[in-house]
Amino acid sequence: SDTRWVEVDLEAPRLFNKVLMHRYWKDGRRYCGSKVEVFDDDARQWRTVYDTSAQYDAPETEKGTSLVFDAAVARYIRVHSSISEHSVSARVLEVAVFCEGCSFQSSMADWVKRLPKAPTPEP
Repeated sequence: SDTRWVEVDLEAPRLFNKVLMHRYWKDGRRYCGSKVEVFDDDARQWRTVYDTSAQYDAPETEKGTSLVFDAAVARYIRVHSSISEHSVSARVLEVAVFCEGCSFQSSMADWVKRLPKAPTPEP
């Protein structure tokens, strides 16, 4: 099957383990060919972290489809989708990237400390 993909640039290497993909869902169609690739800077190539191959996902809903995999670190992500039960193409409406269950407290606290302080308004 012919897959289409959306590339996401996270602007810096980030830790993540879930991609939430929203595709056309109003008729409950199912899609196949869901796949997530990350760009491996060390190997200078794309590496697959999630792949349903030719299997169909569960029927699409307004909540989207969660693609969950072992945590990866990358700046660039490609999210693939292939045909649906009703069409030879996929309608990807939105892609979101998450790290569920990851602990960001220390790194986020360090990042917040580096932010410039907002000016105090004058009375």
